[in-house]
Amino acid sequence: RNDLAPYFIEEIRKYLERAYGTEAVHERGLRVYTTLNVAMQRAANQAVRDGLHAHARRHGWRGNLPNLLRDKLGKLESYEDDDWKRLLEKGAYVTGLVTAVDEKAATVKLGTYRALVTAPDFAWTGRKSPAQLFHVGDLGMFHIREISGSIARVDVEQKPVAQGALVTIDNASGEIKAMVGGYSFEESKFNRATQAMRQVGSSFKPYLYTALIEEGYSPFDTILDEPFTTMSGGQEYSPQNYDGKFEGVITLRRALAGSRNVPAVKLAEKLGVEKVIDVARRFGITSPLPPYLPLVLGAAEITLLEHTSAFTAFPNDGIRIESHLIR
Repeated sequence: RNDLAPYFIEEIRKYLERAYGTEAVHERGLRVYTTLNVAMQRAANQAVRDGLHAHARRHGWRGNLPNLLRDKLGKLESYEDDDWKRLLEKGAYVTGLVTAVDEKAATVKLGTYRALVTAPDFAWTGRKSPAQLFHVGDLGMFHIREISGSIARVDVEQKPVAQGALVTIDNASGEIKAMVGGYSFEESKFNRATQAMRQVGSSFKPYLYTALIEEGYSPFDTILDEPFTTMSGGQEYSPQNYDGKFEGVITLRRALAGSRNVPAVKLAEKLGVEKVIDVARRFGITSPLPPYLPLVLGAAEITLLEHTSAFTAFPNDGIRIESHLIR
């Protein structure tokens, strides 16, 4: 198994099997040199997990934990979790088994380590005592703060329901340094960095402003940010700014920096959406881009890898290098 970069390795396996056939990949001893950066991949894994756990905490404690005894998953004395086969270290999110609980503390087994969980460790849940959170035999999620000898200090967490993805590209070379396709490869092989079609929102606007600059507009030209209705796709369309306010006459520079929606739609209408689509295609966007005004506010669905790769043209002074995983 590959715990460091399973989504990255799976992308490479699929590519190699397509290019050279299954037998060559698994039996002929190919040597494959990848673009992976181990330190960046570790940081990416941690960043996605930290972000998804923070999201889960903001949405409150769900409870309803699987229970070893109730669900007949094993015995307290002999249970071994898959998580415990990995290196347990500071910063890790690990399944823990609750072996004892009272009003003051819960005792949790994490492989060869033990943790004592008290009120400060689960303050975010809104519960007052461990007995309100846990029953003996519960399998919960814990974040390791510190390890000292055989004792771990932990925070109570819960398994995220939301998913996330992250991709890191060296813009000068096009080398993909890190890729995370979801919270857990064991639970979901679907790679959200390469397969998920997601609305990209206001991060699409730089393609519009690039098209405007190419047409001779200047960052100091002005546009009126005020209520506005037009026709799009045969229907009336009235874009809104995210803050519900209007700023009057502003420069294009301000319109982009403040991510103002109304000026973006007005400018796209003036320029013609087809010109914006043409620019996005030259940046390397291959996903379908419907020729309607909401496109410039990010209504189109694009993969994370495609969009990130397109953005490398900005720091590269307009040159885009194809992103790749194999050297």
